[in-house]
Amino acid sequence: MRAPGAGTASVASLGLLWLLGLPWTWSAAAALCVYVGGGGWRFLRIVCKTARRDLFGLSVLIRVRLELRRHQRAHHTIPGIFQAVARQQPDRLALVDAGSGVCWTFAQLDAYSNAVANVFHQLGLGPGDVVAIFLEGRPEFVGLWLGLAKAGVEAALLNVNLRREPLAFCLGTSGAKALIFGGELAAVVAEVSGQLGKSLLKFCSGDLGPEGSWPDTQLLDPLLKEASTAPLAQSPGKGMDDRLFYIYTSGTTGLPKAAIVVHSRYYRIAAFGHHAYSMRPSDVLYDCLPLYHSAGNIMGVGQCLIYGMTVVLRKKFSASRFWDDCVKHNCTVVQYIGEICRYLLKQPVREAEGQHQVRLAVGNGLRPAIWEEFTERFLEVTLSSSLPGLPLPPPPPPPPQEREKIVAPISDSPKPPPQRVTLTLPVLNAARTVIFVATGEGKAAVLKRILEDKEDSPLPAALVQPHTGKLCWFLDEAAARLLTVPFEKHSTL
Repeated sequence: MRAPGAGTASVASLGLLWLLGLPWTWSAAAALCVYVGGGGWRFLRIVCKTARRDLFGLSVLIRVRLELRRHQRAHHTIPGIFQAVARQQPDRLALVDAGSGVCWTFAQLDAYSNAVANVFHQLGLGPGDVVAIFLEGRPEFVGLWLGLAKAGVEAALLNVNLRREPLAFCLGTSGAKALIFGGELAAVVAEVSGQLGKSLLKFCSGDLGPEGSWPDTQLLDPLLKEASTAPLAQSPGKGMDDRLFYIYTSGTTGLPKAAIVVHSRYYRIAAFGHHAYSMRPSDVLYDCLPLYHSAGNIMGVGQCLIYGMTVVLRKKFSASRFWDDCVKHNCTVVQYIGEICRYLLKQPVREAEGQHQVRLAVGNGLRPAIWEEFTERFLEVTLSSSLPGLPLPPPPPPPPQEREKIVAPISDSPKPPPQRVTLTLPVLNAARTVIFVATGEGKAAVLKRILEDKEDSPLPAALVQPHTGKLCWFLDEAAARLLTVPFEKHSTL
């Protein structure tokens, strides 16, 4: 109770001395003395202990703001910033595909994106038009949206897990005039082709595979080979406050919703991460996150496009290959999100864990239960989360547990099963009965992954296995349409 009294007294003394005509500097000094003398020293002690962290954060914010203002005044855009980086280091590796081993230099990425810009400019697309990209994470994904941005076209980055109604909904609401899809997703596009407008242009990146040729689909790769790799003769006239692309929510709580990403937002996120985590131009970043979301495409790929770092891509996180990839490609920075660190801890100890050069792991924080085990096993990795540039404080002690009832806070995203589990696994696995309810066609694909597929990095719901209790799934016919395992039907449900 002393601190509020001290604050009131200091404010009152400040006002009184100001009314008496004393200089404001004297009044402020006197008010500070009253505050400290009244017990407000605790506040000063906290300020002193956190000053280094707060000043560092303030310096990062100021630095990013000044950089962004400079680019705004020069009418720069993300493609323009990238082109300047590419001219400085054309032969350095920009993107590496860990799955296929394909490597792109900055010159190759610049040429590919220029070809994309020229192709779609010749098709009559320009500022204000939208092109949807439905492609797994690989260098072409980056080159496509970057090339579209060079032509002033906005890309709608679609989640590759979308199927049928959600996919058709996203394509329809985006207002896309063209769709670029990967050959690996041709069968998925075929399922919704009847719901798409006849005026929608379709391009396949890669091979169509067993589906063969479609009368309304063009192969994009031959068009890009014939196109000019020179920059467009005329700039689209975009600025940092104009739209760059759209990203979509996961759709677990309804149909996916689009979020607008402008050039300045892309720059702020990537720049803040770069300076706050003290990344270096010589760093090699390992990015196994989806490129249709902001973490992988902005915080990860943004380090390549804006700061010239090499980024190693893997289209899907693999716990068994994670450290092998880091060793093979000499990665020094890794990204994590959600349960990635817990999946890594569940892997058997492997030789690569002691051979990597990773010095920084960037993500959204770890659960206290995982913190100590992760730091002990991967001791030399510096973890960064919500307090950039500084090590995180030690985790709080685990909450007490009762034998008959276990109570735990909700510490994951508040999204319903089956894709997310909002209670910690120890709680669910210690329960007597766990019941999941999933309805609707939109759950069919993820339910098949959970109940039938064996994955290196399973979804959280697939890890729920009560030790002595019972696990039940209640599904409607739409949600269970892709399952091959027998299940019991209840007419009363």
